[in-house]
Amino acid sequence: MSALGGADGNDGPGGVALIDHDTFEVIGPWEVDRGPQFFAYDVWWHLRHDTLVTSEWATPSMLENGLNPEDLLGRKFGHHLNFWNMSERKLIQRIDLGDQHQMVLELRPPTTRQDLGFVGVVISVEDLSASVWLWHKAGDQWAVDKVITIRPSRRPDVLPPALQPFGAVPPLVSDIDLSVDDRWLYVSCWATGELKQFDVSDPFHPKETASVRLGGSCGANRIRRCPTCRCAAGRRWWRSAATAGESTSPTRCTLRGTRCSTPRRRRVDGQARR
Repeated sequence: MSALGGADGNDGPGGVALIDHDTFEVIGPWEVDRGPQFFAYDVWWHLRHDTLVTSEWATPSMLENGLNPEDLLGRKFGHHLNFWNMSERKLIQRIDLGDQHQMVLELRPPTTRQDLGFVGVVISVEDLSASVWLWHKAGDQWAVDKVITIRPSRRPDVLPPALQPFGAVPPLVSDIDLSVDDRWLYVSCWATGELKQFDVSDPFHPKETASVRLGGSCGANRIRRCPTCRCAAGRRWWRSAATAGESTSPTRCTLRGTRCSTPRRRRVDGQARR
């Protein structure tokens, strides 16, 4: 199980905790040799390559009282992808995306490939953009390339007062998700309220094909589909009932007429689907 904090209430390092499958008690850290890794968040694995991948967010103290903008502007959040030898449980490669790219969150590898995957980055403090990166095998090493950039919305006429000094609304990518056939990547932009669809048939060159706006902080709702592609018609888009301000966050994908993936009922304030 992945964890932001360390053992016994320590702020870090975060990482992967081993859980007893009978008692559900924490056995201890999975990592034997973590090297310089300190931040943690999501975790995935490539069994054929004996590799575990982890992303980075923050420590509990950086989040439990709300996000401190000074930490963000000071580039104090996680900005690495970490690659581990699964058998030896040690860090073997650490890739820095650049400290301007803050909060490296959701890991989404396709089921049809064992040598790559997508990861979402919340914000660049240089231009307020968000991004999606592709990690992939490059010889004996792993490499990471930025394949999607989502620009901030610059509409001064609709900016709420809190964002007017910035002149734009950052997308703030909070979740990404692959369709069950691995063809489509859905990107949830929490602040602008957009859910974007990308064709990732060529994972190195994604193409945006559609988007829907479900609230957010920069204008009226809208639905947009690529005029030359009707592929969006075969997907259902789900948004969490628990997200604030009618913005998009966790995503679930299904194919019409199938039960490959079922959106889960959520409980908020003790009431289902509230």
